[in-house]
Amino acid sequence: MTEQEKTVTMKLYTDITTLPFAAFVDCKVNQYHYGLIIEGNPSTEVLQTVWATINQQYADVEEEEAFYQKVAIVLVHNQIRNTAAAEYLKLLKQDIARDPSNKVVQEKLGPVKMKVNELLNVHLSFGPECSTMYNAELKHAEELIAKHIEDWNVSTSLFLPIKKVYDGSGSKKSTKYYINMLKLAGYSVYGKVVNSVITTYEACDLIRQANIRYTELQSQFQK
Repeated sequence: MTEQEKTVTMKLYTDITTLPFAAFVDCKVNQYHYGLIIEGNPSTEVLQTVWATINQQYADVEEEEAFYQKVAIVLVHNQIRNTAAAEYLKLLKQDIARDPSNKVVQEKLGPVKMKVNELLNVHLSFGPECSTMYNAELKHAEELIAKHIEDWNVSTSLFLPIKKVYDGSGSKKSTKYYINMLKLAGYSVYGKVVNSVITTYEACDLIRQANIRYTELQSQFQK
């Protein structure tokens, strides 16, 4: 590398802590290494050398496959939870329409109430003493289930391009794969999708945080 090229290299993105994630994806998927240039006109050889370094930095910290595995498990459990919670809630609604203060009904509903609370991770009493409160808690439980289903739908739609890479269909890691992975990680950590206007290191860290979040969810399923 000439002295002139060394000077040019200093005007490139040379580290994942500064390289925008969108530029990283363009390099990774499309081999468009010009996104590494901040200023100047470096040779192809210099760009390839810098890219090799950045690509290795990413490989050292990325958790893509672990992310895929954790999300796949959690989505299945969430679907089972959503379906079960809706069925248990249906039982509560049917019995309160009869006579929720009846002791026989209450004994029957005891395990059902516990299951709803367990599935939704809440502590609702569904006490028969006050029908207004009972109905309010039923409505709250329904809203929680609706939110869980919405989260499942969003997460599933974002997950599909990621799944295709790992399920043996031969799909390659496309731009959509990386962008959806980032959006899904943001959704799991912050409850909303994030765009790619972050650095590559920040993207890796977001996925790491999402992995921690999904691990916590898995531990809830195993209780």
